[in-house]
Amino acid sequence: MARRTEILSHRRMEIWEVPVIGTDQQAELEVFSHGTLQRFRSQDGVGSGLGATSEAPDYGMGALALERLLGFHMERITHWSEGGEASNAATQADGMTQVSWPSFEQNYWRSNDATKEPPRHLIVRIAQECGDWITDLCERPRRILRRVRTLQPIAQAQDVDDACIRWLTRQPGRTMPERAGPRQRILAVAREDSVDTPENRVLRDFLRLSVQAATRYTRTYQQQFAESDRLTAVRRYLDAVQRLLGHSPIATVPSLVGEPTRNYVLQFDARYARMWTYYDRLRRQEDERDDLRAWRHRLWTEYCELLVRREIDAVLGFRRDGDKSFKEPAGRHVGPAVIRREADCGHFLDARTFPGLWQLGGSRNASSLRAHRTRALMQHPNRDVQQLSPLLPDLVLVESPTFEPHIARKIAGIWGLFAPADTDSDARERALRLHAALETHVARNTRALLILPAMDVRQAGDDLGSDRVACIRALLPDQPTPLGAGDSAMGKFLRSVLV
Repeated sequence: MARRTEILSHRRMEIWEVPVIGTDQQAELEVFSHGTLQRFRSQDGVGSGLGATSEAPDYGMGALALERLLGFHMERITHWSEGGEASNAATQADGMTQVSWPSFEQNYWRSNDATKEPPRHLIVRIAQECGDWITDLCERPRRILRRVRTLQPIAQAQDVDDACIRWLTRQPGRTMPERAGPRQRILAVAREDSVDTPENRVLRDFLRLSVQAATRYTRTYQQQFAESDRLTAVRRYLDAVQRLLGHSPIATVPSLVGEPTRNYVLQFDARYARMWTYYDRLRRQEDERDDLRAWRHRLWTEYCELLVRREIDAVLGFRRDGDKSFKEPAGRHVGPAVIRREADCGHFLDARTFPGLWQLGGSRNASSLRAHRTRALMQHPNRDVQQLSPLLPDLVLVESPTFEPHIARKIAGIWGLFAPADTDSDARERALRLHAALETHVARNTRALLILPAMDVRQAGDDLGSDRVACIRALLPDQPTPLGAGDSAMGKFLRSVLV
């Protein structure tokens, strides 16, 4: 299988040009090739991610797009496992968090007033709440008296242990002054003040992670929100932390080695316990970011799935922009959102999070709209839907009679591809290749939607595809949109297919 992947990568084949692999031998592989993601899914679970790199490629503005996506998605998803008010609406079990879909949707798509202020990430809360007492903690850290053995004058030596006595017996001479030598010094135990403690090493690591997160935050939002209060607070906090790392007692503390553990001081000392709460969240978030950079394509597809659900609700009249009630409509059936504590190869939402079912009418002969993920396509009773499986769509929408799911009136395959560096000509070329694949292998009642990220509002809204394949650029999170849900290019595509 590794050899097969190498050949495909060498030929630079697109995801819709990959030949069919039998379901009995499929393995899920993700390979970056020529700026494109080649994906193989299977019933065997997630593979090793061959070809994935640990760092995001340097493609200019694409790095900012990745940071926006990471920051928004992680903050809104991990909100439910942080405790506080969020824990009252969520159920924790087996490393998973279950949240009712209306509550999850309300939190995920809540307005952030993106035209005035950058998003309130964790580093913003730290900067606004931790600046003063972190400075006090670094200036007056916890100290201990450490026992060290040093050569001391005989008159000042007050404490000796077994090691000091053994050293003294090895010195030449018969009396103490003779053994002390010409400088009249002997090895004795001294107590010196030290800040090198486990909790202070954790504090230093917290400052290091704060610098890393604050620098990234200012770099990402300084052009759009140069004078905002949140960005000013983060800058002020960044300057204070950098000063503490250079000119405070914590500057002399060695770096943390290995996995940090919460000792007695970090649990019961009020100042250090408060620091540990923020440190643990920040450390887990930074580790998660490092992992997700290698799975940015799958992170984008999860965001696109949530975006498609939101647009479908708006098109079918189940949700309106500005509606804060978020009550579950009678025509939509969605199970609870099952959220992992840590992402699994780019996905936070567990497979048990049902893609959704929308009822398009109230009579017995009315139709239903069902959403299916790739893994379920081969088990679908309709052959036209099964034909989409080799093309590996991220989501498939099927309109069929409510009590006859084997009949597919309309089919729409949706692909999400994180390619912010693509020009309009690149996007059209992708749409043409997908169009050719649909014409060859898939029935005529099937349409396709290819979703790419838009760097700004000027790029969003245009359909770069053909009559059968729509290729649009979706706005990245936390960007002001001139159109409401259902009125965007994606909403227009879904309306033309489903209504």
